[in-house]
Amino acid sequence: MKQLIAIGEGCWFIDSFEYFIDKGFDITVIKTQNKLKWFYKNYDILSELGAKVLEYENSADFLKKLNLSPETIVLCGGNFCGDVDSFFEFKDIGLEELDILYSISKFNHDNQLGAQIIRYFNGDTCWGTQENVDIFNKKIKYVDTLIFDNDLLKEFVMSNIPEAKNKKALLGWIETPLKKYVKHNQSKEYSKEFISIGRILCSKPLYRSIFEQTIFYPNPHKKFKGVKKLLYKIHNYLIKRRKSSYSLAGQNSLSTLRHDREIFYATHKEICFGLSHFYDIFRGSISSFKKNKDLFFSLTGQSLCSNILAAKEAFYAFTNNPSKDIGYLMNGIIPIISHAEHNVYKEMVKRKMAILVETQDDILAVLKMSDKEIQEYRDNIYANRDLYTFDHVGEMIINQLDEG
Repeated sequence: MKQLIAIGEGCWFIDSFEYFIDKGFDITVIKTQNKLKWFYKNYDILSELGAKVLEYENSADFLKKLNLSPETIVLCGGNFCGDVDSFFEFKDIGLEELDILYSISKFNHDNQLGAQIIRYFNGDTCWGTQENVDIFNKKIKYVDTLIFDNDLLKEFVMSNIPEAKNKKALLGWIETPLKKYVKHNQSKEYSKEFISIGRILCSKPLYRSIFEQTIFYPNPHKKFKGVKKLLYKIHNYLIKRRKSSYSLAGQNSLSTLRHDREIFYATHKEICFGLSHFYDIFRGSISSFKKNKDLFFSLTGQSLCSNILAAKEAFYAFTNNPSKDIGYLMNGIIPIISHAEHNVYKEMVKRKMAILVETQDDILAVLKMSDKEIQEYRDNIYANRDLYTFDHVGEMIINQLDEG
């Protein structure tokens, strides 16, 4: 019996695990006691897909009931952030998931059961202290394969965790949608404005002219009161047919997730550009990172920012693949990105799927692009969807059963 055992809530686009069901896998999800407000709904989504959700028990009987075999994949990952201040929400659940991974992987190793144990990493990865490095290093001892969102994230992990160098290392963006949810934007409408999905992160305020040409989600109508707020909502919903928020990657039921993807595309496909995270790019973060990468990747440096106004620690913007960019790409909206230091962004720029900016003036300059060039980007985004979808990553994971 082919089975996938997933440890914990997972992250964004958890419904892509439908890929494994379509390939004949049974899915078992081990539920953690700790939870994150962004991802605890994932248990419901996986259950709706047909997965079995189990409460973890620290016992040999529980481990035996998992029926580990050479046809089993154990998958755990996403976040582990140690003692780095800005990631404090992830600490407890990261440790709990790691403990469960260690128990299962050691049981698999000691009893020579042949399951493939895989730990994946996204941008919410850091340690901050030697204590957390030692814990992590010990508890991936019996892991077979590590998967990283991008090559800089791989370098970051390898430079901190000695045990990681003993594992098979693969590149694959886990938090991505299935190909079938990607739209080929051929609307022939070109509304030259920006959209910003999720939080705005930039340590230097953007030009007011950029904000005036941007639609923000979550919708900013909450800042208004009384009649003004009501009129804003009526205008936005009835005239523009826009909701105050959309579930594109999770945090809701499976039916709502799929419904919102369709509605979002229907009502926003004419928008040409999507603002990514800029963090402190306009205060010299790229040049600072290039000069000080070894420091920023070190335990001491993981708590440092590029400047006193930075929104996040210096390493984060370069090891993270923002999920908001997926929200743009899957709808044929062109991401406006802040650097091309890791392999995913390099490929997006090379294939004319995303636009790299260095100054705020560069952001406004894209509004002058011709309709023809915008459509070329839209076509490239669809043609190169392997770069930001899950199907080939799911195939790579399944292949570990044969290659292990």
